[in-house]
Amino acid sequence: MTKEVINNKSEMAVSTTPAHNVVRMTMWGNNSSTSAKQDENEDFLPRRRLGTLAATLVHNSSSLVQPYLKLMRIDRPIGSWLLFWPCGWGIAMSTSPGSFPDPHMLILFGIGAVVMRGAGCTINDMWDRDIDGKVSRTKDRPLVSGALSQFDALVFLAGQLGLGLLVLLQLNWYTVLLGASSLGLVIIYPLMKRVTYWPQLILGMTFNWGALLGWSAVQGACDWSVCLPLYAAGVCWTIVYDTIYAHQDKADDYLLGIKSTALKFGDKTKLWLSGFSSTMVSGLVLSGLQCDQTWPYYTAVGLVAAHLAKQLYTLDINNPTDCSNKFISNQRVGLLLFLGIVLGTLMKPEVISDKEEINEFVISILFIVYYLLSLFDLYNHLRAVYHRFLRLILGAPPRIPNRVLLTMSGLPSLDSRIRGLAKRFFSRAQASSNRIVRGIGDYDAPGHPYRRIRDGVVNPFVDVGR
Repeated sequence: MTKEVINNKSEMAVSTTPAHNVVRMTMWGNNSSTSAKQDENEDFLPRRRLGTLAATLVHNSSSLVQPYLKLMRIDRPIGSWLLFWPCGWGIAMSTSPGSFPDPHMLILFGIGAVVMRGAGCTINDMWDRDIDGKVSRTKDRPLVSGALSQFDALVFLAGQLGLGLLVLLQLNWYTVLLGASSLGLVIIYPLMKRVTYWPQLILGMTFNWGALLGWSAVQGACDWSVCLPLYAAGVCWTIVYDTIYAHQDKADDYLLGIKSTALKFGDKTKLWLSGFSSTMVSGLVLSGLQCDQTWPYYTAVGLVAAHLAKQLYTLDINNPTDCSNKFISNQRVGLLLFLGIVLGTLMKPEVISDKEEINEFVISILFIVYYLLSLFDLYNHLRAVYHRFLRLILGAPPRIPNRVLLTMSGLPSLDSRIRGLAKRFFSRAQASSNRIVRGIGDYDAPGHPYRRIRDGVVNPFVDVGR
């Protein structure tokens, strides 16, 4: 079995080498020799990746487990980071002013990013099995090499999706439904490269769905004025870094009829990516303005813009190694923006809503009016006139002097904070005068001859002394 696989791989490499050389001379120019050397040495990329902890763990893992870890791309964690950072942005953006992001949410989304990125890679390899064997960079993947069968991958995919669902169910139902709605994008993305030159757009829509989920997981629903600009910025970011990534395979893609933005943009790649980078920065600024971000956030956005500008200025689209390095550097973009959001949120002042401000203003005015009336003894005069008028109209019995009944029956419609202020107000009034103060919910018995005329209206003739 092993010999057959080696022979098949050799035949593929030999059969595609002449065509590759012609295309590389056209697309890569003087850098075609570098790519040829990488193809001659099939262990070039694996050896380079052994510098990371994840790649070392996968390399030293059991032969039974290793193909599944490679199918999930555990040895290349950059994809998981790029999937996680938009989730982290959403969580940090939705955090209350002056607070750190919820670590429980960050851990949940971190696990979800690893699992769902692995599921996406599994789906991609199942769709692209016939193509991966003809591309020098992907011909060692487990499904192509025969280390795993399609059935093995299907069972493994079911397990990954089940684990992803388990993580998703830890969140509120709004987020569960929102997350489930992205599954279609995860499934169709691998097919888009056969249909359109814009598969990177579909990837961006898929990879940055976490920005919406992160916000709704904390707040219970999306604030679209903040989430949509943030999501659009993430989509543009994905188009930038994945177009750079796609330039590594443009010779193979051209020969196999695979479409990508790298082939669409061609020599104008830097111009196109500059436009998407500018749109990304604009989206981040707009999102920050909508949620009252502070100067650390905008400083981070400025640093992100500087990183993208330098990345595009120094990018060599005809050098696969440079494209790979530039692609991996985008991990720092995600981290930098996340830290900016966290620091910016910590420095936000606590904002009181307009409704709370109005309620507090009204209660303050009531306090002032009450004490002024008490100070000038106007309240007693007005009350005496009012009571005489009611006695005259209703023919009520004489009232007990120096007694007044205050109620709070109109307060149940107010929120808890205002009710608390009102309670303190009535407590002070009771403590500082000889008047009787009746609390919330106190009603005269239904059979009482002098119960209040109607709910919310004080009956001034109740004999509270008996």
